[in-house]
Amino acid sequence: MKQGKKKKRNNMNLDEARRIILEYDVTYAYLEEVHAMPGQGVTGMFRFGQNFGQWEGLLAGMGIEDERIIKVPPQTWKSKMKLRSADKDLAREKAGELFPLHESAFKRKKDDGVAESLLIALYGCYDQKHKPDLGPHEAPMKVII
Repeated sequence: MKQGKKKKRNNMNLDEARRIILEYDVTYAYLEEVHAMPGQGVTGMFRFGQNFGQWEGLLAGMGIEDERIIKVPPQTWKSKMKLRSADKDLAREKAGELFPLHESAFKRKKDDGVAESLLIALYGCYDQKHKPDLGPHEAPMKVII
């Protein structure tokens, strides 16, 4: 029986995430709240849930209270960012428009998660009434992606 080629998955680097959270003195965290949908693979959903739980555990373990860990549905942040569909390429394009100096971080199709993370962080700034002045070259804010 012929075996298929397995994709290499990157595991979350908890030490690096903790270092970044400490460096930027994070007081609020925004996590995308999504649920399983018909047709999604069991393994993929397990990995997604595992990653989500690691973020919740890391943030709680660092003393960020539950009420400061905001779970935001994709429809909510995408609406604020004026993304009209679930097309991942649109998120990469929008992030490139808003953060042109970091465009290389989400240039590839597989980097859509980086772009979406950045847009969720930007949504969090707006939600907390910290509206950054998005100039033509760079957004003057510290973002964890």
